[in-house]
Amino acid sequence: MKKLLLTLSCALFSLSAMATIQQPDFIWHNGQKYKLSTYPLNAYLRLFPEKEVVVEHDAYSTNLWRGYIATFELVGDELFVKDVIVQLSSEELKEKGLYRKNYSYYDGFKSVLRVLFPEGTSLKADWYSGILVCPYGRIVKTPVYTAKYLLLEIKDGILVKTETLNKKQYLRFLEKQREAYKQSQQ
Repeated sequence: MKKLLLTLSCALFSLSAMATIQQPDFIWHNGQKYKLSTYPLNAYLRLFPEKEVVVEHDAYSTNLWRGYIATFELVGDELFVKDVIVQLSSEELKEKGLYRKNYSYYDGFKSVLRVLFPEGTSLKADWYSGILVCPYGRIVKTPVYTAKYLLLEIKDGILVKTETLNKKQYLRFLEKQREAYKQSQQ
């Protein structure tokens, strides 16, 4: 029985150790570009599921299961979508002469902003409410934790609160979020 538990534990650990870190979305805030560990565009795609097809493609990468990388910007206190890029399909890679060649990962992308949001090149994200988490600083524990976290609380596309946390404070914040979620499910 001990051997079975040890084997199962090792198997489960090795599966989690082999998980691919996902490409982050990005946000510009006060002239600085931050990685996001949250995906605010998912809220838009849930509201408009017909637009999901725009970010679906045949060029899946294990580090980009959602199919896109979005860039946001806070202009004053307003949240805007700045760009949304998707990987090129196999056909598009062939047309560009990149298929099966050693090319830069980021050369294989195209913007779909105007397809998702035909209204213009930048769109106010008034459909988003939530906390944007921006990990930054040195990595404390690979790949999960960084030394600092910038939390941007957004309500209907408007920045309502900014908070900077260290790792210990962030872990307490996560625990409070888990508890609040559990309470909401009861």
